[in-house]
Amino acid sequence: MSSGPRIMVIYHHTHTILSSFCISLPTLHGLQFNFRGIISSCFEPHLMVYVDLEERTLMEHLEKLVQDEAWGMDDGSQTNILSSSMQVFLIIRRSLKRCCALTRNQTLLNLFKVFQRVLRAYAAKLLMKLPKGGMGIVTAAMTSDKDERLICYIVNTAEYCHKTAGELAENVSKIIDSELSDAVDMSEVQDEFTAVITKALVTLVHGVETKADIEMAAMTRVPWGTLESVGDQSEYVNNINIILTGSVPTLGSLLSPVYFQFFLDKLASSLGPRFYLNIFKCKQISETGAQQVSIILALFFLYPPISICYKQQR
Repeated sequence: MSSGPRIMVIYHHTHTILSSFCISLPTLHGLQFNFRGIISSCFEPHLMVYVDLEERTLMEHLEKLVQDEAWGMDDGSQTNILSSSMQVFLIIRRSLKRCCALTRNQTLLNLFKVFQRVLRAYAAKLLMKLPKGGMGIVTAAMTSDKDERLICYIVNTAEYCHKTAGELAENVSKIIDSELSDAVDMSEVQDEFTAVITKALVTLVHGVETKADIEMAAMTRVPWGTLESVGDQSEYVNNINIILTGSVPTLGSLLSPVYFQFFLDKLASSLGPRFYLNIFKCKQISETGAQQVSIILALFFLYPPISICYKQQR
């Protein structure tokens, strides 16, 4: 048996014996005996072995959970979050329960720091699952329906982890010895999950932009100077509308209202300027061509779901 488990077995047996002794000890001349913390204070300096063992165990579980994760392929999910996130907090709670049965002093604080590292590692793994790590370098091929669904799952999962990490810190601060409670803080870990959400949503916007850019670029290759007639339809706007129709409703059903609104705001503030920029790239526009461009502009902002982005933004 390694030193970590051996120390914990000795500690557990000693703690049990002393607890039984305290229960059976009679009151002497009205005095009550309080042995709380005596044994734990003796073992406390040596319990880092136990904390290290818990960290290795938690990290191994984390790797297994990430490896077994379906990553959004399970359409039967009712929560739209990755199941591994719930399992991560389950194993953390079990670890917390084991520790609280033995000590609520410095060792618990050290274990809480382990929880922080485990959650940071999970946030990093979520980030790595984004196309190109969420850095905004995406191509149309990267933003398939499956990719968009996965990004939404990552957003929802990071939101869940942000909330649950805060609840975990609040719970530990109530359990731990009062002089250590101020050191219990998950704000930096929560910031990392917020960063995952932001990068995921930006990646989602870039993916839709990239698809729309293909159609906008095709518009610049039209010989506007030799256009002979004006029509009330635009192939480019129709195709952009098809792209958004295929994405926006699904994203709205997967994302929370707050983050769906964030997505719409970012998309609306991007599509209009990009569309205008491509119009300025058009060369030698005749009077007929200018009339057609005006119709295209009107169609662009009137087509649902393009128009819904701007209505929601206002």
